[in-house]
Amino acid sequence: MKITYQISEIAPYINWAYFYHAWGMSGKPESEKEKLRQEAETALRQIDGTYQTFGLFELFDANTDGDDIVVLSGKWKEALDLRSLATEGTQESGKRIPLLRQQQPGSDCLCLSDFISPSNISPSSFLFPLSSKIGLFATSVSHGLETDFDADPYQKMMMQLLADRLAEATAERMHEEVRKRYWGYAKDENLSIAEMQIEKFQGIRPAVGYPSLA
Repeated sequence: MKITYQISEIAPYINWAYFYHAWGMSGKPESEKEKLRQEAETALRQIDGTYQTFGLFELFDANTDGDDIVVLSGKWKEALDLRSLATEGTQESGKRIPLLRQQQPGSDCLCLSDFISPSNISPSSFLFPLSSKIGLFATSVSHGLETDFDADPYQKMMMQLLADRLAEATAERMHEEVRKRYWGYAKDENLSIAEMQIEKFQGIRPAVGYPSLA
């Protein structure tokens, strides 16, 4: 599913702590951070209606094979191309995502695939809640936020950092809607944005590049 958001819809979901960090404001007085935030919020109001953010997601059936998750092909078989993640030479009907298993001594040695139903093992043999669904998503912003402010170096930097935060905020907003509406496994969730930003919600949102999904 494709979703387009207005800047004003997404701005409340921005995690400003990461915005300050990107500006090198860690440890700076709160007054300086507040001044920067006011400038950023003014910029957001100015671009609202001209630029948008975009979300794209789909829910798939999935099973595991060892430590790998196999995303079963569906109506997005052509549109969603995971060939770069697929194991060469496989003839299976889905796309394979290889995952890393935790190696820390003394740990439970967990892997994300432990939380997805295996195709050939009874779920009753596992200690953890299992699922046979997986959601995949991507977010972006209007391309102009990266290109339309080249004449002013300060505004260019401001817009590039806001674009980064808006893309992440779009993921936060879209994930909320998936939990409460599209997938609907947490219909009664009633979390503040601050609570969502510290991941009080049910479920996880791992991204490529994190240790669990390297």
